[in-house]
Parts: sequence; C-alpha cells; structure tokens
Amino acid sequence: MYLTGAARTTGMFEAWKYISSTDQWIRIADFPDARNSTSSFSLKGKGYIANGTPVSNWQTKECWEYDPAANVWKRFYDIGHKRRDNGFAFSVNGIAFVGGGSGGANDGTTNWELYRLNK
Repeated sequence: MYLTGAARTTGMFEAWKYISSTDQWIRIADFPDARNSTSSFSLKGKGYIANGTPVSNWQTKECWEYDPAANVWKRFYDIGHKRRDNGFAFSVNGIAFVGGGSGGANDGTTNWELYRLNK
C-alpha cells in the first residue's frame, strides 16, 4: 500500500509505502509537488496519481507514474480534456478508469466524463 497527497501547504511532498509483514511505513521518493484532491490507481505493478489540485495552483489534468523498482515518479500523460479534482479512479483486468470530479470555475467540466487508460 502506498500513501501520498492530501497536502495543505506547499512543503508536503512526502510519499510512503506500507509493508504489512513488518507493520512498517517506509518513506519513498517524494511526489513532485504538494497536491490534494487527487485520484489514484495501480496498474501493472506501478502506481498512478491523477488530476487533483497542486497547493499553489488550479486543478490539473496531469497524471504521474510511480515505478517502485526505480523509486521514481515521472510525468505519465494528461488525462481528459479538462482539469479536475475530487474524481475517482480504479483498475480492472489491466485497464484503468479515471473520471468524475469537478473542474475550474470556467472550464465546463461535468461529473460524467470517464476515461479508459490502456498502457
């Protein structure tokens, strides 16, 4: 299990991994920015943080990929055509789905958009 996000200030970049066999949390590579209201999912052994609101900015379309073997975050690609936060994400049978949420004041995003990601 991995944990990141929920930032309230610009200095909250930490990401953590939980190892159940030893009941320990281990700090992993910091996430690239302080962000909250994200959606997350795992797919084919990697973790993803999608959309959300960077603390010092507006909602975003960005999606970031975490590679546990390399302990590195990298920009994956944008999801959707509008910025959003407070959405949902899940993966089933090797396919990830990201959708819902709300957008910026003037971008027209609805809560009904759903994007299918095949990697």
